[in-house]
Amino acid sequence: MQDSLHTEFARGMPVLVDYNSLRPTVVYLPKDIELKHTVWKVAEMIQVEHDPENKLFEKRPFDLTKDKYDGYILQLPAGSENSKIELVVGITKKVDCNRHRLIDVTFGDAGDMNFSPHMFMIFDSDGEIASTRMGCPDRELTGKFIYGETRRVPYTTDPMIIFIPKGFELRYRIWESVV
Repeated sequence: MQDSLHTEFARGMPVLVDYNSLRPTVVYLPKDIELKHTVWKVAEMIQVEHDPENKLFEKRPFDLTKDKYDGYILQLPAGSENSKIELVVGITKKVDCNRHRLIDVTFGDAGDMNFSPHMFMIFDSDGEIASTRMGCPDRELTGKFIYGETRRVPYTTDPMIIFIPKGFELRYRIWESVV
């Protein structure tokens, strides 16, 4: 038993904070706790096109009916192992000058469908939106992409299959490790 003991870095829940190189980021830690960090550079969001004819959708997890959900297949080219992909599901609506976000959002794994290496995920939302509720002087409405909770997963070239409610859009952006 003594031979199986080893030292390794045990980590907790990672935290993502905004970074500003002009100001230090201050973190208070308990004694004997070590902090490791990564600086990320994020790319612009890319919209995923829907392909309703794909046969993979015939073997849907759970009872995902074609009436409620659209299925998307996302397959990325070879990339860096130090990258992550952020899945962003949202809806384009006409909104005022406030900041808006989707509320009551769930994003989770949708199970294994016996033809690995596919990763199945499901996103659900009723489309309800929260805003900062500021007074907008011009009262003008503009079409904006509104989203809430996102999902960051390790970069993979294996297909990801994602189910989202009809009328929503799937986008993604790639996070590259800088430090």
